[in-house]
Amino acid sequence: MKNGTRLYINLTNKCNTNCPFCCMYSDQNKNRFITFEQFQNIIDNCKDEFELQLEGGEPLLHKDIFLFIEYAISTNRCKKVIILTNSFLLNKYLKRFIDIANWNQILFEFIG
Repeated sequence: MKNGTRLYINLTNKCNTNCPFCCMYSDQNKNRFITFEQFQNIIDNCKDEFELQLEGGEPLLHKDIFLFIEYAISTNRCKKVIILTNSFLLNKYLKRFIDIANWNQILFEFIG
């Protein structure tokens, strides 16, 4: 979006790797996860159209990632979903992401 809002939301500090150069201070031993209520509050407080950028740790480790995405899309203000991932789990979920994108006519971008 040229003149819109991008919401950067860190879903977790847990990661499935232990990279010594991690700029997010995440690793396999950390265990903090954002709740749905926290996520919902962030989305609801944004009144404009937005792009949603999900980060971590590894955001694909969050058990509610699809709930989060579907909630954001349901507002009709989310115009794109961006996921920062190390991609190790992407194949496991790729079909579901494609289905959500096609069903809702929304763009997904994966940055790894």
